[in-house]
Amino acid sequence: MSVTAAEIREALETLARLPVEVDSWHVETGGDWTDDPAIWVWVILADPALDTADLFALRKTIRDTVRKHAGDEIGIYIRFRATSELAQAE
Repeated sequence: MSVTAAEIREALETLARLPVEVDSWHVETGGDWTDDPAIWVWVILADPALDTADLFALRKTIRDTVRKHAGDEIGIYIRFRATSELAQAE
């Protein structure tokens, strides 16, 4: 894989006018369960009570951004988490 997790995170951090407020991004790269190249993106949301349409729009924006930097032949896995969930886990 020619792109790094840091490069993808930087690209995501530069996105403007997102449909929801993103608190932070967590990105990992590696092989998926079939050992094909993959990128995992955890989107940490400031407000978990969001409109489903906004989350779909954000998911599309993330996929488009990752594909622009990593190409079409990569698995992209996107998950949403709330900041409050992370605080409870600690």
